Parts: sequence; C-alpha cells; structure tokens
Amino acid sequence: MNVQFTLPASRDERGSTDRSKRFSFASFAVQAFAFAVCALSAQAATTQWKPEQAVELVVGSAPGSGPDRNARFMQSVLQKLKYFDAPITVVNRAGAGSALSGLYVNKFEGNGHYVLLSGKALVVSDLMGRLPFQYTDLTPLAHLMDEYIGVAVKADSPIRSGRDLLDRLKKDPAAHSVAVATALGNANHQAVASAMKASGIDPRKARTVIFNSGGAAMTALLGGHVDVVPVSVGLLTSSPVTALSVTSYPSAFRNSPVTLVPSASMKAISLLVVMKRQPLRMKST
Repeated sequence: MNVQFTLPASRDERGSTDRSKRFSFASFAVQAFAFAVCALSAQAATTQWKPEQAVELVVGSAPGSGPDRNARFMQSVLQKLKYFDAPITVVNRAGAGSALSGLYVNKFEGNGHYVLLSGKALVVSDLMGRLPFQYTDLTPLAHLMDEYIGVAVKADSPIRSGRDLLDRLKKDPAAHSVAVATALGNANHQAVASAMKASGIDPRKARTVIFNSGGAAMTALLGGHVDVVPVSVGLLTSSPVTALSVTSYPSAFRNSPVTLVPSASMKAISLLVVMKRQPLRMKST
C-alpha cells in the first residue's frame, strides 16, 4: 500500500498560520467515546458487570499529554451522563514507554476497575523487553481512535519545511534535537525515525531527547531547548508552532482545521504513522 508522509514545500508558501484554526479534538473524542460506550455496554449486558468500587483510567504519560486528555474527556462524559454510580479517576503512571502503567494494571488481573489507556507504545515496550508480561495478556475493550502525528518547530525556526529538515539531517543527523514523548520506538519517535530512514539517514545518530508527555516536549520546544517535536496533531494548534508535516494520507486533512499547508505544494515519502488510542484491561487466567 502506498501511503504518505506529507511534506510541505516551504513555510513561506503556506503564508501566515491562522491561530483561530483549532483541531477538533472534541469531535474526534465524542465519536471515539461513542464506540467505547457501545463496547462497554455490550459487555455489561452480557456479563451483568457493574463497578463496585472506583474505576481507574490509567495513563502511561504525564498530565497534559494526548492520552491524558483522552482519559479526562472520557472521565468527564462518564460522570456527567452517570453511566456508572462508582467514581472514575484518572491515574498517571508516566515513564518507560507505558511500561510503568502496564506494570501497575498488571497487578489487577481480571479486574475491570483498572483500565489502561495505551496503544502502540505498550506493544513496543513488550518487544523491547520492558514488560514482565506480553501485550497479548491485555484485553482490548474498544478502539477509540487513530491520531496522526504532526512534526512541529517553533514559528521562528530556521527549518523551512519537512524536506528542509530531512536535508539538514542528511548532512548531520545530530544537527537538530528531536523531543520524543514518551519513549524510543513509540509512534512519535516512529514519525521522525521512519522518515529519516526512508531518506537514507541513520535514526540512531539523531540527537533524541525523551520527555514524559507531549505537553512537556512542546513546552521545551517553545522555550528553545529542543528544535523539533513529533506529537499528536491534537496538541499542535494549542501552541504557537509551525507544523512541517503530518504523517497521514494526503487527503486526510484536506478539509480539516488542522491543514496548515496547501496540498498543491506537498512532496511525499511513502510512509504512514498513527497513534492508537485503546482502553485495555488485564485478562483473567
């Protein structure tokens, strides 16, 4: 399948970015949440299970991250619409690419009161030997959504485009620091590393800095401490940054508020990277 990592030709061709354009995170989350509620309701109808204690939505990154925002939105809707009588809390267990949050939920085997919000990061952690269990030991409750990755720089960055970034890194892979949340190998890291590899650049030679959330990485970018941040598109329009690229099909954002570049000026590499958002719980033995 030929899929695309879209690269705008230059920032100058884009013109000024309209900050009034906001990513419709709420609309994505509402649709995703509807699927989750259907899945949970179907399970409840079959098993007659109801929470008997507080339900914890466990997130493997810090407050302010994309997964954290998903979890808090779910918490808000579940509480306001009173789907459950039991209280619902969001618990942040950041670190080690969702390994710490996975370890925490692993203690409650078969207990539906502990729900882990994760995705590809947990799979990578398993493959890299960070988990004492296999990711297949978790039961997916629903697939909430796929979220594309945007590669951002400061508005006044000398990097003029996605192509310019790759050209600079081809000359020197350590020329610009890349902030990744929350671990090597996850979707954020894949967004840049895969593009580098497709361009003949060794990702292992890149100057990569790890943060415990996308929000923290964006703060470092705005403070001038790092040069490039691959992050979920939901975080892009809340900060004065420039999106160099989006790891999506070319048409995915053509009519969306997050489209910051004219499609006519795009070049492409054959690549697609998405962030998975899934609630999971540990299986019963």
